Amino acid sequence: MAKSISAPYGDIFFVNTPTLDQLSNRMYQEQKMREAKQQQEGAMLDANIQKELGRIRSVDTPDVIQAYNDYKQGKKQLLFDRRLQNDPLAYNQLQQKVLQDYQKIFTIANGSSELKEFQKQKAADISRNPNAHDDNAGAMLGTLMQTPYSQARSHPAYGDLTNPDTYTYKGSNTDWSKIVNDAAGKMKKMEGQTTVVPGGLQTSTPVYEFGNTPAQIKDNILGSMAVHQTGRDAAYTWDHIPEADIEKTIKDFQAIPKEDWQKMGLQGPQDIMPKNPDNKAENLASYYAMKHFIANRPRLVDNKLQDNRAAIMQAQEAKDRRMQAIRHADAKDLIQFKKDIDPNDTELNNVWYQSYLDNVISDAKNSGERHHIYNPSNGKSEVYYNMVKPDPFLLKSFSIGNATPDRVGVTESGEIIPIFMKYDSKGNLIKTKNGAPVLDENYSNPMSYDQALVNLGFRGSTKKQLKADQQKLQNGKKPPVTKHNDPLGLF
Repeated sequence: MAKSISAPYGDIFFVNTPTLDQLSNRMYQEQKMREAKQQQEGAMLDANIQKELGRIRSVDTPDVIQAYNDYKQGKKQLLFDRRLQNDPLAYNQLQQKVLQDYQKIFTIANGSSELKEFQKQKAADISRNPNAHDDNAGAMLGTLMQTPYSQARSHPAYGDLTNPDTYTYKGSNTDWSKIVNDAAGKMKKMEGQTTVVPGGLQTSTPVYEFGNTPAQIKDNILGSMAVHQTGRDAAYTWDHIPEADIEKTIKDFQAIPKEDWQKMGLQGPQDIMPKNPDNKAENLASYYAMKHFIANRPRLVDNKLQDNRAAIMQAQEAKDRRMQAIRHADAKDLIQFKKDIDPNDTELNNVWYQSYLDNVISDAKNSGERHHIYNPSNGKSEVYYNMVKPDPFLLKSFSIGNATPDRVGVTESGEIIPIFMKYDSKGNLIKTKNGAPVLDENYSNPMSYDQALVNLGFRGSTKKQLKADQQKLQNGKKPPVTKHNDPLGLF
């Protein structure tokens, strides 16, 4: 029921509207609930933000607070902006932005916290092992501490400051093989100790080739490290050489025999171990010097042979004396001389053959039985000769094939006659009607003094003569001689 209320300009009617009142109260209650929810969420977020701010870098605090304020402002709009209630599309867009702002708060906070720990660890690494890091690693780390998280991955000078590889040393730029080769210097030659060749007639002098000594190589390598970058690379390179390789190199270097050092004119091994074990540059120089010398020890490139003139003269004098002794020796001494002569000494053997044949001829002429060869057709003697005393060596020397002469004679003119008798199939001597042995005239031919020497073993002084002599012996041929067509008679 409406009630009238008096007023200066007319009555005011108050009408009861229960539905509208309920709607108004409900909206008011919802507002209060939203405000309470906002306060509750705000209180929780404030607590989280305070917690996050305690673990992030100071340089990232403004970004975290800005993200937090953006989130709160958006959230407030979602709760109290009535226009958004009537515009679902705008509401959804703002809601997505609010969620992104919320995530951004913790993305920055978590990333900043990780960078804070990264900075701490990297500072310790650089301090503990500076050689493993870039020369500018300290400056890079200082820059990271002043760079917000959002810009740390794309710094204009250093690039990605969140990447550990940015701070590490990128490796040696030094060509160590060239430095070591230059330090070794040019190859030089040196003669070794002269020794006498077996036999004594020559001397041998070895010639060795090598570069600088290990100590010189080490000093030269250290000199090349005067440039800072080279020295920096040396420390890095030394740190990356396996300990087992270093130990093996030292062991192999110490095992180099004394003779190799003496080939370089040194008395013994050089000590090139580092004087300061903590000096990485010196350690590396010693290591490379050892490695190079192990692989490039002095090598033999020549061996100079020279005549030992004094020994040659002494040997020739001794040989001349032996030749004279052989020339004047009798038959008994010649046998002993033959045993003592080197079979390869052609000259001395030739002298012996001449002396032997001279003795045979002289003995036959002085004391040998005198015989003659006559022509039965006219009964005249044609050749007179003296028989030589039987000598197995002489008989074997004048053999033809498997046939060995029965006797050997020497003519008045000095020719040698191997005398071959004829035998039947049973090995019995064939005789003439008069009882005289039958001479095998095909084999029993006189030969000259020189031909007899070749049969004994005399060899020519030149290769051509030697070859010709050997061919004659192999073929079993005798040089042409005067043949007696008529039967020959002996005795």
